[in-house]
Amino acid sequence: MYLKFVAIFSLIIFLSSCVSSPSSWPDTLPKVSTFQANWKQDVANQSIQNEGEYLLWVQRFYEGFNAVPGWIDMTRQVLTRLPEEERAVASEQLAALGLKISGEWAKDNSVRLIDTSTVATWRDALQESLSRMEFASYLVLLNQDLAALLGGALAPETINFERYYTDEFDL
Repeated sequence: MYLKFVAIFSLIIFLSSCVSSPSSWPDTLPKVSTFQANWKQDVANQSIQNEGEYLLWVQRFYEGFNAVPGWIDMTRQVLTRLPEEERAVASEQLAALGLKISGEWAKDNSVRLIDTSTVATWRDALQESLSRMEFASYLVLLNQDLAALLGGALAPETINFERYYTDEFDL
């Protein structure tokens, strides 16, 4: 019985060390206080997801997880494809989008409005916008859809690649 207790206690300690804490928050991410405030404002999410789990998913959004690049790497890749004179504004726009998207995406699956497939759709459309040299106009559409989605005027299931671009490889 004692050995079982020690094993369970050790597992709990190990798992709790995997959850991000504000004291170990990376400097490369936006301020942790922004996300703490976001978590505190969402009573529905608080009842099923603790702050540490929420912050862990925010961190994964930015840094990547399970071989999926995060927002930081995607932003770097996007900026290298833009003309030098557009990079500063694009960097600010992507930072603002990252805050909004990550804050919702990091919530528990049962309450969030933005899931991984939505983020992947937006990423794919963003890549397409770069190929077509329509980055600025795509960001306008993305910001409109994000506001409508978070405001309840747009259903999550309506977000697909074809909303932004025709899929030329559709069979």
